[in-house]
Amino acid sequence: ASFAAWEAVQCDLCHDPQGLACEPVACATHPLGMTFSFRGFTPEKTPIGCADGSTPGDDNPGCEPVSNGVQIGFVDKDWPYGTSVIAVTAVLADNLTGQITDGDILLNTAQKVFCIDEFGCQFGEYDLRNTLTHEAGHLLGLDHSAVSESTMFGGAPAGELIKRDLDPDDVAGVCYDYRIAWVATGCPPTDSGGCAVSRTPTPGALWLVGLM
Repeated sequence: ASFAAWEAVQCDLCHDPQGLACEPVACATHPLGMTFSFRGFTPEKTPIGCADGSTPGDDNPGCEPVSNGVQIGFVDKDWPYGTSVIAVTAVLADNLTGQITDGDILLNTAQKVFCIDEFGCQFGEYDLRNTLTHEAGHLLGLDHSAVSESTMFGGAPAGELIKRDLDPDDVAGVCYDYRIAWVATGCPPTDSGGCAVSRTPTPGALWLVGLM
């Protein structure tokens, strides 16, 4: 459900490849075009990859510097990021293009209790869907937002559910990062009498930080 919230985003931002500084321009609404597939569980002792490309150490317990796809890990002991940190997302990205090539989400089950109750958690518990929807935004390249009602706002008290559903600020951010380049291809006739276009994803990514 957390990843589906981002899959369902509809965007209305494009950019004009011929425009000054490629500023966004209006275009027909189009889906974000991002899909996620569950690949199953890895064996318990399989280390999660160091998504930031670093080597194992005190800040990267039990991980290895490999690009092995997105993994979600529940860290039951030796959580190195502080007791106030609920989860951490790190990515590996191309420094020249900003394209994200790998990313992992780590959840602090060493010090936090998560719940999956559709109607909310018990006192002191953290809603897993609320947390993962936020972390999935980081996985897509979004930083924290200053909009307190947004999914990407950088704080979450126990029991919070508001981050399950995306705010217009979240949609605007991810659509800007993944805005579409609409390039005319000679405008051949179409069934609707309009112009044909091709669409090419424009990568955009920022280093990600964990939900504090």
